[in-house]
Amino acid sequence: MTSATVSTIQLFERYADGIYTLGVRMLRDRHLAEDLVQDTFLKILRGSAPYRGDGSLAGWVYRIGYNGALDVEMPDEVRARIRGALEEEQARG
Repeated sequence: MTSATVSTIQLFERYADGIYTLGVRMLRDRHLAEDLVQDTFLKILRGSAPYRGDGSLAGWVYRIGYNGALDVEMPDEVRARIRGALEEEQARG
């Protein structure tokens, strides 16, 4: 096993549940949320979204998951409603 693989496994163990929860909240579907977890960590493992060190490691992982959830095929009106709800929640802190 390479060090990159070990690091990805450690990231998975630390953040997979949170990405799953994010997926359930955004996509409102457990199966899509499971797919989101898998896709998020595949992107990390493949280096598709390299960590530049600009922010926190957790923020980077969650941003990959968030962007992945936004990429899921859904009607535009549903996507807009989800974005609006998440922006309101972030504004509240």
